[in-house]
Amino acid sequence: MIKQTGVIYVAILVLWSLYRYLFKLPLYLEETLIKGLVFASPIFLFPIKGVKSKLVSLGITTKTFFRSVYFGIMAGMILGFAGQIGNIIRHGQITFNSYGLSPANIGYFLIFSLITAFWEQLLFAGYFLAKIKPVIKDEVSQTLIIGSAFALIHLPALLFVQHLDPAQLLLSFFLLLSLGVSCVILRLRFNNLIAPIMVHALWGITIYLFR
Repeated sequence: MIKQTGVIYVAILVLWSLYRYLFKLPLYLEETLIKGLVFASPIFLFPIKGVKSKLVSLGITTKTFFRSVYFGIMAGMILGFAGQIGNIIRHGQITFNSYGLSPANIGYFLIFSLITAFWEQLLFAGYFLAKIKPVIKDEVSQTLIIGSAFALIHLPALLFVQHLDPAQLLLSFFLLLSLGVSCVILRLRFNNLIAPIMVHALWGITIYLFR
């Protein structure tokens, strides 16, 4: 199972890297449709076996819903603040990109961030974590493996889209690793994807609006 999971991950990493290098579609299309197709396809092509409920094994459940939302928001605010410290280190300042903010635009940013977070957490804190748990029992190892894989999948965007220099690349990777590890910890603690998605969405909003 570990070998198959590794092959699946490498295939997605290569495919996503090629896409980032060769194509540049509108952001809303990339983060919703394209990412959904790439990140969700393994769940259907190579489903998780030996579980009573495939949805529950992926973390799709309403169990501890309100506690998950609360802790997800709190952790998201903390990581968002850490992300802004990273922006200060990288750019020497924080620039607020208002994008003509209005109630409609705020709703757009929220929905957009939630969709992006859903696809990524479904694959990493959901699918990949469920695939390795039967073999790797230690939660620390699970967290580090999935967190590192999560950070690594973002390297193509950092290299081919943002064109970061080595120092900025290293800092961004560390921040993404922190986000990935935090999401896995919350997934393990609450047994659902709600908290990781909330953390990821809030992170995305702060990084997108404050650069």
